[in-house]
Formats: sequence, structure tokens, C-alpha cells
Amino acid sequence: MNSKLFFILSTVTLLGLSSCDKPDPAPADKVKYQNGTRTRVEGKVLEYGSNNPIPQAMVVLRESIYVPFSGGGPDVPIDTVWTDALGNFTYDFAHLENTADYNITYDLRIYKDKYFWDEWKMEKGYSYKNNKIILDPYAWIKVFVKNTMPFDEMDEIRTGSVKGGGNAYFGTKIDTSEIKIVFGNRSNYFVWAVVKNNLQSDFSDSLYVKAHDTVQYQINY
Repeated sequence: MNSKLFFILSTVTLLGLSSCDKPDPAPADKVKYQNGTRTRVEGKVLEYGSNNPIPQAMVVLRESIYVPFSGGGPDVPIDTVWTDALGNFTYDFAHLENTADYNITYDLRIYKDKYFWDEWKMEKGYSYKNNKIILDPYAWIKVFVKNTMPFDEMDEIRTGSVKGGGNAYFGTKIDTSEIKIVFGNRSNYFVWAVVKNNLQSDFSDSLYVKAHDTVQYQINY
């Protein structure tokens, strides 16, 4: 977290931080496996933007058993593996077959500290190779908020982030900061607004943040 990038803006209130959806990776090679009685997944977990492998990511195999046309059921973890130094993992398992009363499906949920989790759905009975799963790294924006042109005690500024929630500040003496979790290795689009003298002004901007880095953003309103 070395780089520092400052933007000085007037008449602003931060409302939210978001990011364009990442593109889907190329589909995995898929062939029927052992007469459809087993499922095999050979995958690699990579970091978005850099394509660096992510070692020691936790890859959880989940099973869902539910009544047809019910919209699905709970996903129950049934096994866990970790990626190796090159981000690779393998699952080879005997799956349950559908019955007249129940559908049975499987997927993978992938976790790594300081990354947003992702999941990958599979069709059972196949072997998948070259399956790439891309995780978004965390990054942070430290937002400094200061009322430099106060009007009255009804001055308002609201803040939010891609993870939801946020704060609202009122008054003439606001001088504070907060940390926002955003997507690393990409530009994060955000919008903001401020209310003074019963008038609201809206703005937007974008800010590129490297993986696991922190940049600073100054809001003077």
C-alpha cells in the first residue's frame, strides 16, 4: 500500500463505489467422464488484472439437493481442497444422480483472504480442464471528508461503498475519514452528492486502484 493519489473536489458527497463486471474467462474444456458416473474438475485460480496464480485459495465443493421446480435448495459443503503454488486444484468425485423426487447439483465456492469470493457451477458427469476462476483482489480508498464551505447546521453529506452501508454526516464542522473496500486492478466508478441550502448537487468520477493497495481521496464540500 504505497501509492497515494489525491483528488480535491468541491461540493461533494460520496454515495457509492462500484466497478464494471469482469469479463467471463474462456470456457473450460468439457468432455463426458467415466460414462457420466463421476465428475472431474482441473482448475486454476487467478487474480483479476494480473493473471497471477493465487496459491492456498480454499476451493469448496458444494452439493444441493432439492425438489424439482422449487427454485433450488441450500448449498452444503461436502469437501475442501487448496490450490498449490501455481494456483492449481483438482476435484474427482462420485456424484449423486437425480431421482424422481429430487434434483442434485454441484458447484465450487472459492475463498482467499483479501479477495472477493467467487463461485463456479458445473454440470455433473463431465471432465473439465483448463478451467480458470478469476478472483477480484481487495483494494482500499481512504476517503477524507471535510466541510470547507459551511452554510448551516443542515449541511449534509452521505457516504457508501461497493460493500453496502455507509454514513451520513450533518453540520458545519465535518472533518473525518473512512476506508472503502473496492476492486483492485481496475477503475472503480463512484458517484456522490451534497445537500446545502436545501439544494442537492450530484457528481461522478472513477479511480484506478492496484490490488491490495490504498489510495487517498479528498472531498472538500
